[in-house]
Amino acid sequence: MLRSIPENHTPKLHTIIIVALLLFISGCDIFAPGWDKMGARHKFASWSPSSEWIAFYDGVENYICLVDTTGLKTHKIMSMDTPGLSDIRDLTWSPDSRWIAFASSGDIFRMTAEGDSLTRLTNIGDLGHPSWSRSGEYIAFQKWDDSVREGSIWFMHADTLETTLLAESGESPSWHPDSVRVVFQKNQQMDQGHIYAVNIETMEIDTLANIKTSSGLYYHNAEINPQGDAVVFDVSPLDGPSEIFKYNIATTELTWITRGGGSYPSWSPDGKWIVYTYVWDGNGGLWISNSDGTWKRQLTDP
Repeated sequence: MLRSIPENHTPKLHTIIIVALLLFISGCDIFAPGWDKMGARHKFASWSPSSEWIAFYDGVENYICLVDTTGLKTHKIMSMDTPGLSDIRDLTWSPDSRWIAFASSGDIFRMTAEGDSLTRLTNIGDLGHPSWSRSGEYIAFQKWDDSVREGSIWFMHADTLETTLLAESGESPSWHPDSVRVVFQKNQQMDQGHIYAVNIETMEIDTLANIKTSSGLYYHNAEINPQGDAVVFDVSPLDGPSEIFKYNIATTELTWITRGGGSYPSWSPDGKWIVYTYVWDGNGGLWISNSDGTWKRQLTDP
């Protein structure tokens, strides 16, 4: 039976207070006029399990593209002007790096990494944030619902396409490396972000993190790392650029990754790197950071 998340659910791990960091953010020039709210030109980056390519959406050209990890090779693979497609809400790779699944026109589609064999997998509507399990058997996704702020969390069998509701509210699902649990986030209040894991076999829901901040902040785009011991996400204030943080599940340590505007973070297959969209000064390109945020380089130039 499906279990809903109780509003007073007590996390098993320590509550994290990000007061000092976010007071610093709100008081410094990160919110200067150089920030471009529409600056995310290259977004929804997803690293292939083979480590060879990073898929992303180019909002200027309106294409899904691939770029190699040097940034020297880039090519388009699917136009979003293709009949049946429109907007895009994230993308994900199959574990053998042969297929890419993405959300468009409210449903989940699949194509080869070369942009061939486009197939519509669902006819549900209002879907986004697809995530392919590391076993290759399942694809998790989010369904938006006007009655719930974030939406609901679902998964489907990649072959039979049978869908199952996992959690009645939540967003940004990603698969734990055991391929049995789906990790997702939930903003229960404006100043509280929660990270949960739901077991697809038992429907048991556990709390991985309860992150409390000052008011006026939202958590988005959470993704667990390939080792299953850390989650990366971005935090969005009302009047400035989002910033990327990493949360260590075992130690409860919080690491500020970007310090200058970042969104849509995604892990490399070995968990050593994070690719993200740089949302400062109208740049909007993809950047790569090591997992502790001490080294960064630009990957694409929009």
